[in-house]
Amino acid sequence: MSQASTNGSTPSVADTRKSTRTWLAFVAAMLAATSILAAAQSYSLWGATWFWAKFYWPNFASFLLPVVAFSALVAAALRWLAPGDGEGAWLRRWVWIALIVRVASVAYWPVAIRTWGYRSPEQQAGFIATDAYNASQLAWDRAQSDTPAVSAFARGHGDNTGGITFLAVVAYRAFSPDFQRPMLLGLLASCATSLTVLAVYHLARLHASRPVAMGAAVITALYPEAVVIGSSHLQQGYLALLLAFMLWGVSAVFVIGTRQTPAAEPPLFAISRRGGLILALAALVMMIAVSNQFGLLAGAVLLLAAVWLADWRTASGRILLGLLAAVVVALPVLHFLAEAEIIPDSYNVWLIQWKFLFGQAWTEFDRMLAAPGTDLFETLMVRMPRPIAFVVAGVYGLLQPVLPAAIGYRNVEQSGGGIWQVLGLLRATGWYVLLPLLLYGGLSALRGLKARRFEAFASLIFWIVAAVASYRALGDQWDNPRYRLFALAPMALLAAWGYWRWRETRSPWLARIAVPFAAACIAMTFWYIARYWLAIRPSAIPVLAGVVSLSVLTFVLMLMWPRRSRSRTPETGSPPPIP
Repeated sequence: MSQASTNGSTPSVADTRKSTRTWLAFVAAMLAATSILAAAQSYSLWGATWFWAKFYWPNFASFLLPVVAFSALVAAALRWLAPGDGEGAWLRRWVWIALIVRVASVAYWPVAIRTWGYRSPEQQAGFIATDAYNASQLAWDRAQSDTPAVSAFARGHGDNTGGITFLAVVAYRAFSPDFQRPMLLGLLASCATSLTVLAVYHLARLHASRPVAMGAAVITALYPEAVVIGSSHLQQGYLALLLAFMLWGVSAVFVIGTRQTPAAEPPLFAISRRGGLILALAALVMMIAVSNQFGLLAGAVLLLAAVWLADWRTASGRILLGLLAAVVVALPVLHFLAEAEIIPDSYNVWLIQWKFLFGQAWTEFDRMLAAPGTDLFETLMVRMPRPIAFVVAGVYGLLQPVLPAAIGYRNVEQSGGGIWQVLGLLRATGWYVLLPLLLYGGLSALRGLKARRFEAFASLIFWIVAAVASYRALGDQWDNPRYRLFALAPMALLAAWGYWRWRETRSPWLARIAVPFAAACIAMTFWYIARYWLAIRPSAIPVLAGVVSLSVLTFVLMLMWPRRSRSRTPETGSPPPIP
C-alpha cells in the first residue's frame, strides 16, 4: 500500500487501478458462477434440453442474487476476520479456494450422476445422498406452506432438529419461491462451510506455529469428504463449521492473555476473552438447533476443552473441574432414578444416548452379517464370538471408506457404476492419505503431553468422534465418514501438526506407520481386483492372515532400518520454510 493511502490521503492511481481490477474480477466471477450453476441445474433437471431459454434463463435469474449475496457475506467475513496483507491475504485466498471447489462440487455431481448413471429416483434428481434429498424436499414442502419458517425447529428424521431445514426454507422463500432448485441449498452450504477454513486457521494459530495453521487450513479446504459434504447441504458440514468456531472461542478464553503463541507472533485477528466465550456458546446453541445428538457431543467437548485448557491452580480452573465431576456423577444418578421410576425416562440421558449409539450399532451389525454376498463377513465374523466380532467391526469401521475396495470394485450394472466408483475413490483417498499422519500426530502429542496439551486434546477428541462414528454406522461406506467429519477441525490440526513435527524431527515413526499401512493397502487392492475382475475368490481368512503377516513383517523391517534424526527439536528450533 502506498504512503498516501496509509496516511489516509487520497488513494494513489495504482491503488485505484488495483481496486477496479478487484471489483471487475469479482463481478466476472459472480457471472461465471451464476452461469455454471444455472446450466448445471437445468441439465440435471431436463437433460439435453437444458439450454432452452424457458429452462436456462429463469435459473440464471434465480441464482444471480444468491450468488452475489452469499459471496458478499463471505467477503465481509474475510474482511473482518482476515484483514491486511501477507498472512491475511493468504488466508483469504484459501477460503476462496475452498468456496470454489465446493461450488464446483455443487455443479459437477448432479451433472455427472445424470450423465453416467444413478441408482435411485433421489439420485436422478441430482443428490448424492438420500439425506440431502430428504432435507431439500422437506424444506421445499414447508416453503410452499403457510407455516412460519421457525416451525422447522422440530424433531425430524434421525437427529435433525430443524436448523438446516430452517435455513433451506428461508433460502427457498427468498430466492426460489417458484421452483425447487436444490443447487441453491448446495450454494448456501458451500459458502457457509468454506468459512471453516477461517476458524481452523485461527484455532491453530492460538496453539501452534504459522506453518501448522497453514497446513490445517489447506487440509480443511481440500479434504474430499469436506468438499462433498460441504456442498451437499448435509448437517455434518455445518456441524464441522460450528465445532471449529466453538473450539476457537473456548481457546481464546483460556489462551489469550495467559501465554504467548508458539511463534511469539500476534494473532491475525485479536479476539477477546469475552468475545471467545460468546462465540463458543453461540456455536454450541446453533449446533443443538441443528442436531440433538451432535449438540450433546459438542457440549461435552466444550466442557472438556475448558477443563483441559484451564489452569487448575486458579479458582476458575477448580470450578470447571468441579463442574466436570458433577456432570460425571449426575449421569449415573439420573440413570438410576429413572430406572427406579422416580423421574421420567426422558431425564435418563445416559441410557438414551447409549441406545442411540450402540443399539443402532447392534442393528447395523446384524444387518451387515445377514447381507448377501459379503464374503469377508460371512467367512470371518460369523465364526467369531459376537462380542469379539462387534469389536472387529468397529475397527473395520475406522477404515471406512476402504480404498482397496474402491479401487478393485467392479460394478456389473449397466448404469450407476463408474461415477460412484470415482466418488468412492475420491473420498477414500483423502482419508487414507491423512490416516498415517493422524496416528503419528496422536502418538507424538501423547509423548509430549505437557508441552503439547492442545495437540493431545485434539487427538483425544478426534479419535473419540471417529470411534463413535465407527460404531454408529459400522460398515456403512457413506454414513461412517460423514459422521467422522464432525471433528474436521481437530483432525486437520492434528494431521498438519504431525506433518510439521515430522519435518522438524525426521522421526522414523511416521515411516514405520505409513509403510506397513501402504503394504496392507496394496495387498488388499490386489485381492479385491482378483475377486471382482478375475473371479478368483480365495477364502477371506487366509488372505487376511497373509495381509496381517505382511504388515507385521514390514513393520519389523522398518524397526531395523537405520534411524536418521535431527538434533533440533520442534520446541527449540524454528520451523522449516514453507515449500
